[in-house]
Amino acid sequence: MGTRLETDSVRVKVARRPLHGVLLLDKPLGLSSNDALQKVKWLLRAEKAGHTGTLDPLATGVLPMCFGAATKFSQLHLDADKCYEAVARLGATTTTGDAEGAVVVSATFRGEPGDPQAIKAEMDRIAQSREESQPLRSRTGGSTFKNPSGHKAWALIDVAGCRGLTIGGAQVSEKHCNFLLNTGDATSSDIEALGEEIRGRVFAQTGVTLEWEIQRVGER
Repeated sequence: MGTRLETDSVRVKVARRPLHGVLLLDKPLGLSSNDALQKVKWLLRAEKAGHTGTLDPLATGVLPMCFGAATKFSQLHLDADKCYEAVARLGATTTTGDAEGAVVVSATFRGEPGDPQAIKAEMDRIAQSREESQPLRSRTGGSTFKNPSGHKAWALIDVAGCRGLTIGGAQVSEKHCNFLLNTGDATSSDIEALGEEIRGRVFAQTGVTLEWEIQRVGER
């Protein structure tokens, strides 16, 4: 088993080898988790490999990679709690919604000193409220539809009878209707089909058209 590498005039077949174990990679800026995995897999000539979490190309940090037999327990790491540190830039909206885009709207905020303990308590309260109302520990892409003017997307979805609705491996969260879950084997087609089914039912029930908040990339 091998991989063919093609240049302008030479075709080279690289032999793959069985490799078992876990590698902790300090992922650099600019690479997606999958890009990093494929590069390491090629360098080690490994037959089978998988990563245990997703780091955005703009994120750096430890990315565990499993090889060979170790890929059998990679799901345990995917489902495990993880801790991230982030730097937020307040008061700016970009064309891409992240730091890579051009700033299109900006504002200046004036902060006031506060009691650290009171601030921490408020942050804990907000985190607990989200934990109780959203499926944070499930496999989900986050909020699925934008809130239409004067409405809450989750309430419209609930009124349309979509709570718990399932297509393939995709399911509308019972906890928060504006989250679509991957119950284990959902494909992108399952997620998209479920979303479009929701949009159709919501429009038929309420006359409101839901707009996707998740950005769909690629061709069908």
